[in-house]
Parts: sequence; structure tokens; C-alpha cells
Amino acid sequence: GIARYNVTAVRVTDAQHATTWKGEIDLASGTVATTYSRMTNVVYGVRSAELPRFKVICRRLTASVGGTVDCYLGYRANSSTDLQDGIYFRMTNGADWFLVARNSGTESTVDMGIAPTTSNIILEFRFNTATSIQAYYNNRPVGAPIMSNIPTGILGIHAGVDTRAAIVTTALVMRVSGWGWRTTRGG
Repeated sequence: GIARYNVTAVRVTDAQHATTWKGEIDLASGTVATTYSRMTNVVYGVRSAELPRFKVICRRLTASVGGTVDCYLGYRANSSTDLQDGIYFRMTNGADWFLVARNSGTESTVDMGIAPTTSNIILEFRFNTATSIQAYYNNRPVGAPIMSNIPTGILGIHAGVDTRAAIVTTALVMRVSGWGWRTTRGG
């Protein structure tokens, strides 16, 4: 069987369009060191023989200048700042998006080959098996599957921007237009 996608129902007002949009959230880094904005939803734990999927629609509204700024979208061990264990997409300082599997401080990554853009993109990961995660961009597979450093503990659904080092003179602002997750039974 297939579990339903869970989708957030946050509302933000877009001043440019004077409209309230359902399902959108802005994530922004601040202009001083170690600021952090995030949205964390339910805690998520995978049961035996389940194969999770995570999908997010996002775009960059403004690029960061100065400092080291990370954006995280996916499952993380906690909502603290800095690098955390989990399975998530990470973009640093406007470079390409990476799929990251990080366990006990050691990570495996896949470069998605996709830089942040002002147009909506769809980033997704799917477990092929309990030990194989495939990255997708706009519903097409990208790169080789990740097959190591896959955490097995309970993770939270997470979207966040972290000013990790030095002072940022221009904030990174990301918009998440929708996100969801589900599991299928493995076999």
C-alpha cells in the first residue's frame, strides 16, 4: 500500500502580489553570523520495510553575499544550526544542490548539477531499497544512488537556512512552494 503525502498548510503574504498563498514559506538568512530560520514539521520515523520519499518545490528569491550560508530541505536529526545527520538537499552559497546522506557525522553526497534559480524546481529523493537512495530533479533521476551513511534513527521533516560562518551582507531568501513525503512498502 501507499501512505498519503503529508503537505504543510502554512500561509504567507506575498507583498509583491498582495495575495496570501497557501503552502508557501520564505526562508531567509539574516545579516549577522549564525542566524537561522527554519520550519520543522512532524517527527518522522521509518518502520521496517518502508521506503520513504521526500519532494519539495522551491526557488531562490535572493542570493546571499558574504559568509557561508546553507539551505537544507529534507529529513534532519534535529533543527539545530550547522551540519546535522539526516537525508536532505543542501545548497551552500548559491552553488549546486546536493543530496546528502549523513550518519554519525560522516556523509555521502550526490551533486545534482542544479544551481538555485528564481524559477520553481522540484527536488526529490526516493529510497530504492533500505540501503539505496536516488535523487530526482523535476521528476527525472540524477546521478548514482547513495548507498552509504544512511541514518536509521528518527528524523524530523525540515526546511531551513543557516548562516554558518562570517557576516552576511545580503541575505539568502528561499521560497518553499510545497513539500510532501510518503512511504511505500518495500519488498
